[in-house]
Amino acid sequence: MDREALRPWLLYLKLFITALNKLPSFKGTVWRGIPESTNFNLGDYAVQTWWAVTSTSKDLKIIEPYLGETGALYAIETINGKDISQYAAIPSEQEVILMPGTRIHVTSEPLQVNNGPLMLSFEEW
Repeated sequence: MDREALRPWLLYLKLFITALNKLPSFKGTVWRGIPESTNFNLGDYAVQTWWAVTSTSKDLKIIEPYLGETGALYAIETINGKDISQYAAIPSEQEVILMPGTRIHVTSEPLQVNNGPLMLSFEEW
């Protein structure tokens, strides 16, 4: 990641993160769909830091269109997600934002049933 490319966005990100921090944290399962499954080399119960602002939903049905035919489905147990449903353009999407720097770890081996999407389970630390 080129950190210099991020420099013009720092003030916006500070404002955005400050606003999100004023919201109560959401604790529960959220879902994320990735249209293209990649080769996952996560290791056994690997710990990762997600540096991006990550959009998820509390409703699995909302995620299905994002999967594509070869996608991956993430089930994430979050403790610090920020529920922005009341403020989103489409409240019915039940969007929960995971903050930059969210630390997660894998809680199970990847699962794929009948050539469907690859499913991975994560838990926030």
